[in-house]
Amino acid sequence: MLPTIALHDLRHTHATLALQAGIHSKVVSERLGDATVSITLDTYSHAIPAMQEEAAALIAGLVFAARQRRSAEPRIRCEGRWRAVESATAPPRPRGAPPGGSRG
Repeated sequence: MLPTIALHDLRHTHATLALQAGIHSKVVSERLGDATVSITLDTYSHAIPAMQEEAAALIAGLVFAARQRRSAEPRIRCEGRWRAVESATAPPRPRGAPPGGSRG
C-alpha cells in the first residue's frame, strides 16, 4: 500500500524539483502563488545546495575563458587603455575607420 501524500507535499515536491531542474526562481514563485521570490527561496533553497557550487563553477569558467581569450591576443597600452595590436601585414587604418576595412 502506498503512503498517503497530502496535496501540500506535492507542492513542496514540485517546487524542489523545479528549482533543481534550473527553472528560474521567479517562475517557480509565480507558479506556487508565493507573494515574493524571497519566500520561495527562503523555503526551498536548503533543498538545492548544489546550486551554489554550480554557480561558482559557471562564473569561474566565464572568468578564466575571458582571461585566456585576452591573453591570446597581442595587446599594447595606448592612451591609458589596453588595445589589441593589429597584424603587421595589415595596412594601416585611417583614424576613426572601423576595423576590417570598408564594406560596400
